[in-house]
Amino acid sequence: MNVTVILLPNAGTVLRDRATQGHVWVVATPANVAQAKTIWASSARSDRCSLTTFTASPEAQPSETCEGFLDTIDLHHGPLSQDPPYTGLEVLGATLTPSLRATLEELGFPFITTSEGGFIAVRNPAA
Repeated sequence: MNVTVILLPNAGTVLRDRATQGHVWVVATPANVAQAKTIWASSARSDRCSLTTFTASPEAQPSETCEGFLDTIDLHHGPLSQDPPYTGLEVLGATLTPSLRATLEELGFPFITTSEGGFIAVRNPAA
């Protein structure tokens, strides 16, 4: 199972597409909340897909926001809450900083590939 974290202020179709594929956490901007409400109204509930909005501090950089929510995401989708736990984390709209990398590694995600719009982290199978 994978989880997507979207930190784009206007995720649009990216949000809609990801929300039909798995678990999504999206920053609660006016545009994203409006899109989330549309998705919630039109989607059947599924254990394999969920959409959660969260509020970010306006002063925080996207990478700081992501790092600050990783424990919460891990609590909801990690080994203490789900069997099997999530094994992949896709982040859109944030840069991988050394601090964010260290937090991901502490959570058992040592395999990280950066992309133009973010990164993908994969859990160590032994974690």
